[in-house]
Amino acid sequence: MSAAEPAPACAHLERTYAFADGELAGDTAEAARDHLATCAVCQAELAELLQLDAAVAERAVAEAHRQAGVTSLAWYRRRSAHLATAALAAAAAVVVIVALRSNRETGVGPGPLGTGPAVTVALAPHRLIEARVAWPGAAAHRPYDPPRASEPPHEAIALMAIAQVDQRGDAHGVGVLELLNGERRQAATYLERAGGDRPELLADRAALALADHQPERALSLSDAALAVAPALGAAQWNRALALRDLGLSRTAAAAFRSVASLGEPGWADEATARAKSLDLDAARS
Repeated sequence: MSAAEPAPACAHLERTYAFADGELAGDTAEAARDHLATCAVCQAELAELLQLDAAVAERAVAEAHRQAGVTSLAWYRRRSAHLATAALAAAAAVVVIVALRSNRETGVGPGPLGTGPAVTVALAPHRLIEARVAWPGAAAHRPYDPPRASEPPHEAIALMAIAQVDQRGDAHGVGVLELLNGERRQAATYLERAGGDRPELLADRAALALADHQPERALSLSDAALAVAPALGAAQWNRALALRDLGLSRTAAAAFRSVASLGEPGWADEATARAKSLDLDAARS
């Protein structure tokens, strides 16, 4: 190859594009994620495209009457309506700097607390699932806002951030982010891969069970978490939702009042409101 010829692109770029569009699933998506975590070419390409998304979205928010997806890139023109929605969501996202747990804390391997740089995870200002997660990167309260008919029923977390969390060996974190992204099969894989029975992990498996419409399993997992950590708000919350889904409105209301008693910012107020609503439902029945 002569000096004038460009350096060869990665042979997996098309797969990376498909992964970014949400077109892959199962083992194929996992292979794409693993490759992305180690390939500088694909990382650079995806980072550039995400920056382009953000720029387009910023302009779309400022000039709402104009089409948000105008760009000269042929690949970008082919992007799905889902990713266009994701770009708009990213413009309004709450950016959380996650000082991720060390490998030692997550049970993956040795390493002192705070090893490596922090990972930036952009979360929407509202959550789209009722359940709570205990993983620190997404545990803060965000008001619940059920997705509308015209919106995807999941968040749009940057794939680069997920890949960085994966590269750090935090299977628990990847599982939670995949759950928020609506990839429940991938979430299950990573939450199981995290291993162990730490109460935070059990609470997040309960959140996944709720998303899969398995309230009995969610109740069992939440109870197991609370047996070790009785004051774990995420486990108490998910237990309350499981009880509600099982038709036990009064017991669920009491469980939400227990969450409210913890006094957690945002969560306490929402728990109080949910308890009152369940009390009204029980009185009508």
